[in-house]
Amino acid sequence: MMYKKDISFKSKHMENIFYFFSFIFEKIRRIILGKKVLVFITGGGGSGKEFLYNNFIPPNKFYKLLSMTSRDPRDGEVHNVSYFFTDLETIKNAKKATYLPVPNHKGEAYKAYCVTEKEVFDNIGKNLIYDVNEAKYIDQMIKWFKKNGLDKKYEFKIALLKNPENRAEKMKKRDLSKKDDYEIKVRMRADCEDNISFYNKYNFNPSWHFLSIPGKEQTKKDKKIKKRFILWCKIAA
Repeated sequence: MMYKKDISFKSKHMENIFYFFSFIFEKIRRIILGKKVLVFITGGGGSGKEFLYNNFIPPNKFYKLLSMTSRDPRDGEVHNVSYFFTDLETIKNAKKATYLPVPNHKGEAYKAYCVTEKEVFDNIGKNLIYDVNEAKYIDQMIKWFKKNGLDKKYEFKIALLKNPENRAEKMKKRDLSKKDDYEIKVRMRADCEDNISFYNKYNFNPSWHFLSIPGKEQTKKDKKIKKRFILWCKIAA
């Protein structure tokens, strides 16, 4: 298996036709196989995962897996809608599909995120989305699906978001007034910054790799791939 490169086209019209019919074909194939899709949206903190989901993903097409977290709610966040807010001990004792500890400078987990097994089992049969900072937690989820035989019911897709240069400033404005510099670095990290390193590390090709946040940094290619991702969500899922 080799890393899959982008297909090149002689014209934009040919490209649009190709992707439209390939998405239709993909949906028909998945219906025949009786499979749903689990889409992972991954990137460092401030890369625009929540922005992408809230503004461009059709809500009637996907269910976003809700994480349990021991952190405090941000402004506008609602329990059982944004997250399941709880305490660290409850997370440690829960039956988990994924577990994301947030360490302090001593390496000790002082808060955490997780997706419980119940949250996944309760929503099997739907197209799912899971957004997460580090790709190793995608690996956790895929292995959990395989362990429980759910890979027979699901295909996996990955949208790997590029990290904008000013994301640290955006994160500070958003919710980091209560956090120290060490936690900012932890929240911003992403263990795979591009699709080739992602493939080399996890033997899994991201289907899309683009900058989600609009602005001067966003290239024409980023906009094209983002548009392709949104079209896929509308047609193929």
